[in-house]
Amino acid sequence: MTQTDRGLVLVTGASGFTGHHMVAEAVKAGFRVRATDVSSRFYGGMFEALGVEFVSADLTQREGLDALLSGVDSVIHVAGIHNYSTPDKIIFAVNTRAVENLCDAATRAGVDRFMHFSSVGVYGYRSNPGNPVKEDDPKLTPPLNNYNVSKWEGEKIIHQYIREKGLRVTIFRPGAIYGSRSEYGLYLVFKMAYDERRKKKKLILGKGDKIEAFLHVEDMCRAVIHAYDRDEMIGEAYNVADDTHVTSAEFYNLVSRELFGREKEFFHLPLSVAKVLAIVSQFIARRLGTKPLLEKATLDYVNCDKIWDNSKLKATGFEFKYPTMEKGIRETLQWYKDNGWFRV
Repeated sequence: MTQTDRGLVLVTGASGFTGHHMVAEAVKAGFRVRATDVSSRFYGGMFEALGVEFVSADLTQREGLDALLSGVDSVIHVAGIHNYSTPDKIIFAVNTRAVENLCDAATRAGVDRFMHFSSVGVYGYRSNPGNPVKEDDPKLTPPLNNYNVSKWEGEKIIHQYIREKGLRVTIFRPGAIYGSRSEYGLYLVFKMAYDERRKKKKLILGKGDKIEAFLHVEDMCRAVIHAYDRDEMIGEAYNVADDTHVTSAEFYNLVSRELFGREKEFFHLPLSVAKVLAIVSQFIARRLGTKPLLEKATLDYVNCDKIWDNSKLKATGFEFKYPTMEKGIRETLQWYKDNGWFRV
């Protein structure tokens, strides 16, 4: 292993939004990368251009994982499901059982470092205005959904392997990640604003007064690379979110200004009405085998302040490239426009 060769790293979930950005950042940092996912999807060309080996694998199954980990020096476990409409059986298989399978295989392979992507969802969706959530705060505070539970169960497995097997793990709990090529999460907010561009008013759930926090995907990936050179981060968990503390209404206004050069008047849908609509939407979706237009879990998320204390990560010397969301959101929306996703 040369000075510029930082070893072979396995990046899971490589065909997803965050995963493919993580692959690129690892290559940039001097790692040889083995990317894995159930398929290479539309990033196969990118992997080939970067000289990245792609291996198709299902982490929920133990078969084939020893071969997948053969020769691997470290693991960046990005893979996970963050889609509230996914059946619970699949959520727990991917977010919990796959963690145990991968930790088990990594231990047998003698992997030196393991970077685990968890979620701020492990804290639950409680409103906590003016009191940022720290890493040692209580977990799974109601209201909850099985996404929250599955991510915390995955973390508990990680802690077990740290204690009993000496696995050298750093845990990351990212906030709402955004950036180019995203097709979920905040992208849906961007797309909704774009789809409603001809309407005079913008529909907003509730009062729009809950605090939001964000994270550019590049900063998420940079935080992982940052941890490789710092042994003091082994065995620790870190919130990863920028310093933005704006209300959801202020966020929607920013998106409108960047997309259309103007703000819109809001039409506030009371949460009591939205909850009824969510119940109906989920019932119809189950009957038709489709995704619901509105979910109770989404309303729980909307109806809480999301303020994550990032001081522990900053204390390690990490500096955000996008410390607040304005520049990052502006660049991201410009990418969508330049690449034909939004024709404004």
